[in-house]
Amino acid sequence: MKKNHIFNIMICFFFLMLAYSCDNADLQKSLPKDTAKVTTRTNDCEDCPVGDCCCYIIYTSGSGAPLQLCGTTGTRLSSQECEVLDPPNGCPAITGYYFGPFTIDNLNTSQIFCLPQNSAFMINVPSGNVSVTITCQYGQISPQTVTPTLVGGHRYFFHSNSNCELAGC
Repeated sequence: MKKNHIFNIMICFFFLMLAYSCDNADLQKSLPKDTAKVTTRTNDCEDCPVGDCCCYIIYTSGSGAPLQLCGTTGTRLSSQECEVLDPPNGCPAITGYYFGPFTIDNLNTSQIFCLPQNSAFMINVPSGNVSVTITCQYGQISPQTVTPTLVGGHRYFFHSNSNCELAGC
């Protein structure tokens, strides 16, 4: 009977030693650092400066058009500064960065951009025709929107308030 107890104790010690020896196995070593490049994110508003409006422009109809925005923030998308010296009456001065050109059509249906509160931006439409919906309350339930039809050869101006609500100017 004593031999069975000693044998059982030896088996327990064996498994205990085996368990402790696995803690130091090569499998526990960390992997080398990943050297993949980090890519910029353009499908959300995480890169907008704190307090800025997260805006979203989406295609609704038309043949499509290349668009270029002036007055955006978030230098991850552009480092070229812009300024509109002749905004229409009732529109605050437009400064910030260019964003674009990008195409809005039935294949490229949306784009996100950042805009400071209580500021304005311009949409330049070199060619084409497109109807869009724009909100600067992206991600909110029932966001306020504007729905302009953008015609090539024209510039369109909008301003935001402290609630990121848009109005034409």
